[in-house]
Amino acid sequence: MRTIKQILLSLLYFVVFFATISAMVIIPYYNNESMGYQDASYRKSLAGKIDYIILGASQGQAGFIPKTLDEELGCYSYNLSIVLMPMHARKMELEQELSRNDVKTVVVEVSYDFLQLEAGHDAAVADERVLTRIDNWSGRFEYLTKHIRFDDWLNVYAHSFVTGIINMKTMYYNRGLNNEMNDSKGHLYRYKADITLTAEEAAAIHETKPYERNFYKDNYEVLKEILDICNEHGITTYIVCVPVSDAYVWEYSNLDDFLQWGQELAAEKNCLFLDFNLLKTRYEDFTDKESFSDKDHMSEEGAIVFTQRYIEVVKKIEAGEDVSGMFYSSYIDMIADSPYAK
Repeated sequence: MRTIKQILLSLLYFVVFFATISAMVIIPYYNNESMGYQDASYRKSLAGKIDYIILGASQGQAGFIPKTLDEELGCYSYNLSIVLMPMHARKMELEQELSRNDVKTVVVEVSYDFLQLEAGHDAAVADERVLTRIDNWSGRFEYLTKHIRFDDWLNVYAHSFVTGIINMKTMYYNRGLNNEMNDSKGHLYRYKADITLTAEEAAAIHETKPYERNFYKDNYEVLKEILDICNEHGITTYIVCVPVSDAYVWEYSNLDDFLQWGQELAAEKNCLFLDFNLLKTRYEDFTDKESFSDKDHMSEEGAIVFTQRYIEVVKKIEAGEDVSGMFYSSYIDMIADSPYAK
């Protein structure tokens, strides 16, 4: 009997010690906003100012530069996108900003595979980041219990603990400096990388990845809810696909099905679908040598050009002009002009 009590007491001591260490690591990380994606207090300070929102994941985060949008479109924009951002988080953060801002325009960023991400594993990385963007513990607990599966809580904890250690190191060396990413209003700067394929590499991967509409149902339903919310608020909404590398497009087949899906959804939800991969100037504007940081994310050099092209297209739309002539009508036509086709 005494042995059992000693074991239980030792176990209790271990749990208390483990919980204390975890709290010492995780709580400061959640509260001090030292990481680039932690912007809850900053966005709260902008209440009443934001009227233009970019809502998406990492491709949108890397592609859209809010300061340029502000200067050219006369708006006050914010890029809410983060890496692997779950659909339920996008809806939650959109609703939060609509509750405290008079939003006029929302850009819903989409990618070829954004509706395929199911809860768990990679999604846990994003959910953990979303938790740190909620500015109160009751809201974090509600998100944890409502949107994150119980069997995935350990993944979220593990990511929080590891990032908490990184946060402690950051705070020590930076002596508690405020998050400098606030200056970019959500845009993530990425360094360029030369991802140009050799002729042999291009031949080996060509059309080896068929595009399929194997959407995770919950994701698709929440996307539609987001578009419905925008319509209910009288918001001008663009569904936008940010350019990816020529190498990435070259790898896919059947992408015209993606184009058709986007056009059908936009028609159903009374908005516009703009796939900037189909820009007729894409091979002049973007190169695999310097416009991307990897195969599906823009470098800062690429983002500067893309944001300008987006502005040009939107200005024409707002002026009542037809912009269809600025885009290829199909992926088949566009890929035929690819440098890898020559």
